Amino acid sequence: MPHLRLEYSSNLKNKIKVNELFLQIHEKLNLIANIKPENCKSRSVCHQNFVIGNSNTPKAFIHLEIQWFTGRTQELKADLAKELLILLEKTINSTTHSLEIQYPIHFADINRESYFKLS
Repeated sequence: MPHLRLEYSSNLKNKIKVNELFLQIHEKLNLIANIKPENCKSRSVCHQNFVIGNSNTPKAFIHLEIQWFTGRTQELKADLAKELLILLEKTINSTTHSLEIQYPIHFADINRESYFKLS
């Protein structure tokens, strides 16, 4: 735990080095939330079919969801979100200038009682 899911629009596909980005996210989780990188389970999905809004402006998205056990404060989540948004924007905007990009981050708390794992 935690589980990280990175979803992004296909117009960003060649602009993201997903594994490198995950390693940077793991580092932020370690520094800010004291989560060991070896406990992070990360995966990504590139969406070929997507619609954002209703204008002709070229748009894209990169959405990060972090699922983890309950008990973390809103302050910690806000601090982590701030740092991760900076990281996402820096990673994408360094290679993309022609798209309007949305960067949502979502934290999902999981009750330990409803999480099962076989190691």
